[in-house]
Amino acid sequence: MKKLNLFILAALLLAGVACSKKAPQTILVGHYDDATKAPASVTLVQGDSQEDTTVTVENGSFTYEIAQDKTSMYYLIFDYGDQSREEGFIPDCDTVRYEIRAEGNDEYFSPEATLNNDMKDFIAFQEELRVRVQEDPGCYSELIEYANKLLEDNPDNFLGYIGFLFASQGLSDDEWLTLSEKLSPEIQEKRYIQAHKKDFEVKKQTAVGTMFKDFEAEQPDGTVKHLSDYVGKGKYVLVDFWASWCGPCIRETPYIRAAYDKYHGDRFDVLGVAVSDEPENTLKAIQDHGIVWDVMLNAQQAPGDLYGFSTIPTIFLFGPDGTLLVRDGLRGDAIMEILAKYLD
Repeated sequence: MKKLNLFILAALLLAGVACSKKAPQTILVGHYDDATKAPASVTLVQGDSQEDTTVTVENGSFTYEIAQDKTSMYYLIFDYGDQSREEGFIPDCDTVRYEIRAEGNDEYFSPEATLNNDMKDFIAFQEELRVRVQEDPGCYSELIEYANKLLEDNPDNFLGYIGFLFASQGLSDDEWLTLSEKLSPEIQEKRYIQAHKKDFEVKKQTAVGTMFKDFEAEQPDGTVKHLSDYVGKGKYVLVDFWASWCGPCIRETPYIRAAYDKYHGDRFDVLGVAVSDEPENTLKAIQDHGIVWDVMLNAQQAPGDLYGFSTIPTIFLFGPDGTLLVRDGLRGDAIMEILAKYLD
């Protein structure tokens, strides 16, 4: 035990030197309780880039320095034969110490005034709230309040980013964008935020009232289908973007079938567009669920990239001339209700 204490003390001293005389560093320290069962290395992964680094374990211990980066989460992956355990931390110019046992890891941060301890407090609050919300759904608002406070107090680090991810849930596009402006420019450059901003911009370009944008997909038989083969041909067209593996998509099938049975004809048609799916799986689902309308196979990510959506089912209604009439709210009974406004 004395050896371990000296090892940790040395790491703490190194941390003090790192933070005062050179570029700020976070010091990783690890110790296996049974050195004979310790692996040769652990893997360090940068959360944003997913770049990984091998950290060597010697005599059951390891130490490693990371340049301070308060905007990112890093992960240490500990392998246990056919299983692995992952621990996350923010490189906050502190010492991150792991006591590693077969049944679990203990994680410590020094000093106590660190973003990592604030993160642990937030995680503990989430766990406690998860229990309470079962009996009192209204208490979920406490999580949003907590998340907003994290964002307000930490606009330039990863803790504020985590707060934003929770606080932005359920917001409209404009509200989401307004909230994101509270983050520092560096945090706003994160891939998730940039991707959503791109989606919002695309959605503006394909908003209700705009003319449809065409895309194509090669079919298993080598032919190519285009959205324009169906849309803009003088009919109202309900376009269902779905996949065979998507349970909510399959649950929409009876509602779409009811609409097809009632309105299919000279004025109305339905088109299924299979996204993020293997054609053979789509074909099996078509047979299993009795889908009788045309389906464009193998569209993959093209429709989502073009129209700015990333979740399915997504269902649009296009007018006879190809104008996008409805792009939100076409789910369940609302499908028939909305169609009735145009077709009855």
